[in-house]
Amino acid sequence: MAIPLASSFQRGSALPLDLYSLRADLAARDAIPLAARFEFMVCTVAADGKTYRLEGGTANSHWVEAAASAAWGSIGGTLAAQTDVQAALNAKEPLIAAGTASGYVQKMGTDVWTDSPSQWDGTKYAGVTVPLSLVVSGGWAVSWRPTRVKVTLTITSLQTFTNLNFYVYSTGSYFQGDWRTPDLGNNGLPPLVLGVNVLELDLTGLEFDILELVLSPNFNYPTYDVTDVEFFISANQYLGGDKVFHDLNTGVVPEAGNLYFTVQRALNSVLTGFYSSPGTVADTDTLLQAVQKLDGNINAMARVVITYTSSVTLYSSNLPSGSIVRFNGTAAMTATIVNSTPAGWYCYVYQANTGQVTFTVSGGALHNVAGFTKTAGRYAQVMLFCDSNAGFAPQIILSGSGA
Repeated sequence: MAIPLASSFQRGSALPLDLYSLRADLAARDAIPLAARFEFMVCTVAADGKTYRLEGGTANSHWVEAAASAAWGSIGGTLAAQTDVQAALNAKEPLIAAGTASGYVQKMGTDVWTDSPSQWDGTKYAGVTVPLSLVVSGGWAVSWRPTRVKVTLTITSLQTFTNLNFYVYSTGSYFQGDWRTPDLGNNGLPPLVLGVNVLELDLTGLEFDILELVLSPNFNYPTYDVTDVEFFISANQYLGGDKVFHDLNTGVVPEAGNLYFTVQRALNSVLTGFYSSPGTVADTDTLLQAVQKLDGNINAMARVVITYTSSVTLYSSNLPSGSIVRFNGTAAMTATIVNSTPAGWYCYVYQANTGQVTFTVSGGALHNVAGFTKTAGRYAQVMLFCDSNAGFAPQIILSGSGA
């Protein structure tokens, strides 16, 4: 029975209460008797300093590491400062599916903007008398094809504002226009107003390789700021861990056990389970079934004559329907029909010599109206026909000169 402890106590040696909870090495851990083990038992190994736990059973194969020691070591600072960690994270290429945030992906940031003379912020340049421009560019993938762009501009003082020249460049083509205040007219673009302005443009008519968006203000005292620039990507693109947009295709998606369709894979497909069986090709047939029927129909048109002089097994795979099997032995022989014989298969058997031929069916049954199981004698001819086969049990009908 259990013995209650009324108070604390001191150990007489510097050892754990359960000696199995600390082992010198992995071999000593694995030598713990099975009778002393239990699921979720914990054992620390001195050799590697790791703690292990039994999960899913008590065999040695069920030891799993319970906790890694000093996983992050002495890494300090921000994640961005750890270039090796950042590179490892980038290599993972996390996918951002198109449609996230209504399909727009923000491209605003210090690694994307190139501006003159510095990061564009209207509050920084009050009193500057030269036009300032902002260029959105960067090392984007050649394959990136954004379909729309959305620019959000906040104006805090409209009085000093005249217009904003708006350009979108791509290889060989561009879009341009003036984003104007109401008194100047909108020039095809929505008029600029005090507060938040949003401009969305359809870019499907441009052939984008390296995209460049330029906003060139025409004013003397800037009192506005660009707060957001976003590009819409189509469903066939993703943003990789390298911060580059790529076309989404099966070449960049892990296949695991599901191999994607390619013409070469279709050509290399193996016709597993093929056997020749005549029939009419239907629109519900698989490709394998259609090939089997076509092959069976061709074989039925070309009768093959095969001669045997001793007992033999008749395989439908190498004996096309309509073939003639000629037995020319002087001693009694046996012809065995295999259990995989498909329904509809048939052949003719001719006894050309004195050796009588007896028929057996592997896994199925032989049927004859008179109970015959063999050829009647020399010059006798019979026909074997597979009426049905449920699984591996062919039902063979014997007709003709039998005995």
